Amino acid sequence: MMPSKDQFKNIGDREAEVLNLVKNGYDDFQRIREQLTLSWRQLDYSIEKLEDADLVETRNPDGYTVREVDGQRRKFKEPRRVELTELGLQYLDHVEVKQQYRDMDRDELIETIHQLEERVERLEQGFQSFKKQIKQQLS
Repeated sequence: MMPSKDQFKNIGDREAEVLNLVKNGYDDFQRIREQLTLSWRQLDYSIEKLEDADLVETRNPDGYTVREVDGQRRKFKEPRRVELTELGLQYLDHVEVKQQYRDMDRDELIETIHQLEERVERLEQGFQSFKKQIKQQLS
């Protein structure tokens, strides 16, 4: 079950882009920043909004990493990491479903509604049949 819309009222396009990047394996601030060409301040602000909505968690790992910069290998302090929370995954799934329907034209939406209505009817019939079988087994 999704939380109220108010919890996500501050999640804009930039934050949605960050969420999608994290989902697709970009789990540190440096790599996210490179993909979105954001300033550090903009990225910090977006991540803070996502943390406030409980969609991501961040951590500061110890140690150093080696990365190539301008053709040279350099040693850097490990960048802050970002991880999706369970709620973040649910949010992304919800947004993807909404987007799927947003891209449909009127006729496609009507057809989808009819298919879903038929599916619900079959499920209800199956449930009623199952209920009868259980009652018979218990009698």
